[in-house]
Amino acid sequence: VKKKVEEDKVVKKKVTVAPELAKFVFIRGAKFQGFDHAMKNYTSEQISSLVETKAFSLANEQPAAFCESNKSRLVRIYPSGRRTKSDNYNPMALWNVGCQVVALNYQTPCIEMQLNQGKFAQNGACGYILKPELLCRGGVDFDPNGKMPPNFSRKLSLRVISGHEFPKPKNSTKGEVIDPYVRIQIHGIPADVKEVQTECVQDNGFNPQWNEEFKFDVTMPPLALIRFAVYDRDPHSADDFICQFTLPFTSIQQGYSHARMYSEDGDQLERCSLFLYTSAEIPREIMDPGSRV
Repeated sequence: VKKKVEEDKVVKKKVTVAPELAKFVFIRGAKFQGFDHAMKNYTSEQISSLVETKAFSLANEQPAAFCESNKSRLVRIYPSGRRTKSDNYNPMALWNVGCQVVALNYQTPCIEMQLNQGKFAQNGACGYILKPELLCRGGVDFDPNGKMPPNFSRKLSLRVISGHEFPKPKNSTKGEVIDPYVRIQIHGIPADVKEVQTECVQDNGFNPQWNEEFKFDVTMPPLALIRFAVYDRDPHSADDFICQFTLPFTSIQQGYSHARMYSEDGDQLERCSLFLYTSAEIPREIMDPGSRV
């Protein structure tokens, strides 16, 4: 009887998933043991999971190898268990090396989630986008921390003309009027990261006017995101966040446009917008015709 019980235990340990379910599982987990091991032993239907600290270490120390591995193999990045407050890491460095699944704590409103929302606004906001060809084509060495091919560099000119119906901060008092200004940030490879801001308009959150122009040289447009964030100037404490809008460089529309703004939680704000004029060199081969925002 004892032998029979032991045999039953062995059988139960071997059955880890129902055969009916296994037929529908396409992607199988595979332990990451280095890029050389992955290239020799893993196939495209296998996925490795890496904690963010390991992933950032690889992205900083072996960016070219990380990019090459991600051209034919899947990788998933997840937040560290030490993030007890459910805050987030910056996903840009991991997108830059072609990581396919970069998991974030969606329950936490933050700039990282705003970048995620802006990036995946492409392709009709369906949640799936194609990586740039440079991160897919075999035989091309790409290091996001190194020197970029000169044929990718593009000039971008942005004129912030005016704002319309900005809301008040959550902690505002009755009768308070905001003093808005706009921060424009470029997020992408390290060489493209920049931030500028407009002058502050006193006591006008309804229709502030700036008419200020800014110029940028973007060396890797397919990986760049542009973030417009409106803040309320506070002389006695940290400036209050009002609203923001983030979009990929490849989704820019030429000419005049109204950028519909979003709250910190990622909800679109009714009637709230920035009036902009944009001029950019965007070659047809890197444009995404289905992602105009």
